[in-house]
Amino acid sequence: MHAPSVLLIAATANASASGVLFWVLVVGAVLWYLIWLLLHGRRTSSETETPEAATGGPDTASEGSSASHSPPMPVPETAPEPAPAPTVEAETSPETPAEDDESESDLPSLETATAEQAGEQFKAEIESGKARFDDNYGIVYTSAPEKPDDLKKIKGVAKVLEGKLNGHGVYTYRQIAFWTDPAVREFSKLLTNFKDRIYRDNWIAQARELHEEKYEEKL
Repeated sequence: MHAPSVLLIAATANASASGVLFWVLVVGAVLWYLIWLLLHGRRTSSETETPEAATGGPDTASEGSSASHSPPMPVPETAPEPAPAPTVEAETSPETPAEDDESESDLPSLETATAEQAGEQFKAEIESGKARFDDNYGIVYTSAPEKPDDLKKIKGVAKVLEGKLNGHGVYTYRQIAFWTDPAVREFSKLLTNFKDRIYRDNWIAQARELHEEKYEEKL
């Protein structure tokens, strides 16, 4: 091989090596620059990060602020219990006194009739069907007689009570004059406020006197 050819080959080889080295340096510089840009960009973004982003954003901060400064919910007040109604003591008027709790043993005795005596006295009315004997109420009329007696003349019998007596078939003085013991007890129950009035005022004796005065007949 000639000397010029060897020199040419050597020169070419040197030029190729220099070119490769040049391009390696260029590529390395570009890569280094890119890496620098990447690192610099990350550092810049971390430094410029806002406090809102670090704490969850402005919405979160505002929510926390509003929550911390919001007024407390009002506690419902318990409605006061109504005051108990005042107790009013029942007043007893002179016309309607309280019930008498006296037992029958403390009451005046009455001259009552037996069932046989009452039945014998009203035998004609019972046979005709105008009256009947009731075990509780004594002699009672099945219908009002043509001329009933004015029972209001008996002390303690007012119009309302007379209506109650008529409602049980009692219309005459003679019926009351022959009341039996059960009849007196039953009719005493009609007297709401004066259950002992029949005993105290002796309706049986009053009825006999009124019958004798009206019919001139002594029972």
